[in-house]
Amino acid sequence: MVQTAQDVMSFAKEHGAQMVSLRFIDFIGRWRHFTVPLHELHEGTFEEGLAPWNTSSTSTAEP
Repeated sequence: MVQTAQDVMSFAKEHGAQMVSLRFIDFIGRWRHFTVPLHELHEGTFEEGLAPWNTSSTSTAEP
């Protein structure tokens, strides 16, 4: 069972993951996601986050 950041990274590498899709809900309740290469993530990312992060494509305006 995957429970820690180390578990996640090990699981991804063992299964040959190259990209990771990160999903979230924006401020008005819509699902959003972006994809990053696995080599850009590390165990600290799970606590530190990703920054700077370009939010230009995550508009909070109603369609």
